[in-house]
Amino acid sequence: IPFIFVFGGLFMSADQNYENMVYSLPEFNIEWILTHGFFTTFFAWVALLILAVFFLIRVDTDSTEINADHQAAPWTIEIVIILTTINLLFMSYVYFQLGYLFGGIEHIQHTADLTVANYARRGFFESTIAAGLVLVMLLFFDELLQWNTPKARKTFTVLSMIQIALVIVVILSGMQRMDIYKTTFGLTEDRFYVYSILIWMMGTFGWLAFSLLRNHGHSKHFILGALLWGYACLFAVVIINPHARIAAANIAHLKAGKELEARTANNDSLAFKKARKLDTHYLTSLSDDATPVLLENLEFLSDDDQRRIQESLRYRNEVYTFNHSWLSWCWARQRAYALVEQSDTLTLLETP
Repeated sequence: IPFIFVFGGLFMSADQNYENMVYSLPEFNIEWILTHGFFTTFFAWVALLILAVFFLIRVDTDSTEINADHQAAPWTIEIVIILTTINLLFMSYVYFQLGYLFGGIEHIQHTADLTVANYARRGFFESTIAAGLVLVMLLFFDELLQWNTPKARKTFTVLSMIQIALVIVVILSGMQRMDIYKTTFGLTEDRFYVYSILIWMMGTFGWLAFSLLRNHGHSKHFILGALLWGYACLFAVVIINPHARIAAANIAHLKAGKELEARTANNDSLAFKKARKLDTHYLTSLSDDATPVLLENLEFLSDDDQRRIQESLRYRNEVYTFNHSWLSWCWARQRAYALVEQSDTLTLLETP
């Protein structure tokens, strides 16, 4: 029951349609539930006592040998009940996510009281928390069933595979949300790292599924693989150069403004109008890694945007010149400084 309340609350907070569906369920009479639950439990207990007289297995107390393969597996029933319940809960939530996953921007436009910003923002953190709880829960249950019978292990593996598949669908839905958000409003540092986190989570769950299929030593394999995958994602982020990629994506977004405007011609909301503009203040607040990309694409920007970017880069160069020392030297900053100086020189030569 606590699992149902936790995951149900997260899903209700993550999706407006899912919340409306839960609130539209008929109200239950708690007195009726308690009364009938008590009598059902009481008469079931009496019936089991009567049946136990006929079906109780006689145990030979003289025999001390116990077959380990036929021992009852502790926690198996509880784990199966919990995983089955959570799988059903995730299925109900995934059902609502399929429209977002395959419907895209058209689904948003045909959903009442749903904007692109609310669609993208609402649900990401809740879904991330739910996925993290599922990961911890599966690892904990797996530890409880380490020594259990093969039948219990097989049941747990099947239920875990279903749970992992549902979580991956939720992660794909989150990636779809961020892709629509990025296409509409451009890319920022936070949105870039959201993509990175989602990719890291998907790889972690994929490796967990592979580890659970192994019969021996899967816990050690999962820990090692998860650590290596985490470092690989971190290394990939460094290689990709986030600020340069953000600047390039936003300028490409500006170039594709006509296409965006054509797709949203019937939407005159303020959010879509802002999405067609370039946020030069944000781009100039990025690190020196973004400077080469900005200078390469100045000709595609408006005169006002060019002036703002050039003024900001010149001011940054002045600060760098004033505070320059070998302790603060780095390759990206030195390269940006040289490119800005070169750009200013070319501008002076081209000026009549």
